[in-house]
Amino acid sequence: STDAEAVLMETLNGAETIKAMGIERAIRLKWEQKYAKALNVKYKAQGFEALIGFASQFLHAVTVTSVLWVGANLVLGQQLTIGQLIAFNMLMGSVMAPLMGLIGMWDELHEAGVAMERLGDVLDMEPEQKPEDQPSRILLPSLRGDIRLQDVYFRYGGKETPYVLENISFELKAGETVALVGHSGSGKTTLAKLLVGFYPPSEGKISIDGYNLNLIDKDYYRAQIGYVMQSNLLFSGTVAENIALGESNPDRRRIVEVARLADAHGFISKLPQGYEQTVGERGVGLSGGQIQRLCIARSLYRDPRLLIFDEATSALDTQSETNILRNLSGVLEGRTALVIAHRLSTIMNADKILVLYQGRIVEEGTHQTLFDRQGMYYQLIHKQLAAAA
Repeated sequence: STDAEAVLMETLNGAETIKAMGIERAIRLKWEQKYAKALNVKYKAQGFEALIGFASQFLHAVTVTSVLWVGANLVLGQQLTIGQLIAFNMLMGSVMAPLMGLIGMWDELHEAGVAMERLGDVLDMEPEQKPEDQPSRILLPSLRGDIRLQDVYFRYGGKETPYVLENISFELKAGETVALVGHSGSGKTTLAKLLVGFYPPSEGKISIDGYNLNLIDKDYYRAQIGYVMQSNLLFSGTVAENIALGESNPDRRRIVEVARLADAHGFISKLPQGYEQTVGERGVGLSGGQIQRLCIARSLYRDPRLLIFDEATSALDTQSETNILRNLSGVLEGRTALVIAHRLSTIMNADKILVLYQGRIVEEGTHQTLFDRQGMYYQLIHKQLAAAA
């Protein structure tokens, strides 16, 4: 039961990661296996409890017999009448049994009430993809990576809340690398989540390979993209299991290959058990940079056609970032990539750079073009270079 609950809590905490990878079914199967094992243990425990219950009843019978025996001696000694003994025994049984039952029932009713409230919250949630819409969903068997945003607006609440993104329009052709830069809170992460399909646009349209993203089956789509989030999450299990998350029969060679690309093979090899080293929930025992490198390796494992990196190298030192960028230069060829970053080294070689300010694209172009223009991009780079000096 503890293992099943741990998997369930870990799944809830890592729901965004699981959805981004499209591995909901694999994680559900893992939980079902743990739960089935817990039920088996529970059935065995109930058998033991039944034995204990029998022993308890036997002890109760012995206790009642002992009380009657003592009472009989008191009656013989004229310290108690027969009527008093019988009345005492009847009243004791009549009062104690229902009272104990009520106490136990009150606890159970209270727990059931709390559980029903939580269950109601879950049941009231609208599913991301309704079962009745399944026949009309578009399956993408082979993602090319052509992305187009047309007049996209987005806000998290209703009409009374302000827009987080406004009038976003750009094209990302298959094989291109686009960098997204801007101040914190400008909407970069929100835009990445829209491209992954976590939220539908409030207005406008997002097209993937010419298809409306709202109509595409999200599981098939996300299974073909690699997404590294700002909040990187590892699950309890081995290093290899985390890199090949959701795979029932992981490819060991592929695991090592992507670990090398993410500059993670070196530190993994130094772990006591290497790739079989168990990492705790949320990557306990590993540094932020090591967790980030494992998440980059995980995003590459399934050879995705579309890569979305949201500050994927923010926790890395300069040398590690340089190694990863050098390794990825070959990987990105022929793949579509959206890179959100602040560091100049990460973005300057992108085919196109978009500058976001207060939810709007205010500049667009190559590194040299934007730098020569001396606008907001120039200010961001100048500020970064001044801080590094």
